[in-house]
Amino acid sequence: MALKTDIVVIGGGQAGLSAAYHLKQAGLEPRKEFVILDAASAPGGAWQFRWPSLTLSTVNRIHDLPGQPFSDMASGETHVQARVAVPRYFAAYEHTFDLRVLRPVRVTLVSRRGDRFRVEIDRGDFFARGLINATGTWDARTSRCTPVRSASRASTCTPGTTGPLRRSPVNTS
Repeated sequence: MALKTDIVVIGGGQAGLSAAYHLKQAGLEPRKEFVILDAASAPGGAWQFRWPSLTLSTVNRIHDLPGQPFSDMASGETHVQARVAVPRYFAAYEHTFDLRVLRPVRVTLVSRRGDRFRVEIDRGDFFARGLINATGTWDARTSRCTPVRSASRASTCTPGTTGPLRRSPVNTS
């Protein structure tokens, strides 16, 4: 089944929630004019997978989401694990602004179809006029590569130990 919407936001972490907030402030209605797709089964983005030793007292700073400061949720607790406190903050944020994130959803392909983007997910397809990629870097491996010049190409990249970082997809299945 294919659904049409104006905007698809891929990722329900900090960037995705911030984008969704601004879309809603611009007058777009969640689940009708924009959808947020998130692969995680619960709110919290990459924060829910952080180390137990990372507490609010050891985190350099939690950047506020627009419209709701993190300090409203923290209650001065510094011993709380960041992987507990930040997902709780994200869940409260989703609830406060009624963002209705679809999860868990795995995006398998994004392609251009005429004047729309086709976003294939494990439950069907979305067709959207706009796309916001807010996937972050937590689920993507990076590998080093060495730029190589060849007669057939101006510059190519072969695996090595030096050179720029390039992203490669992670297969979790």
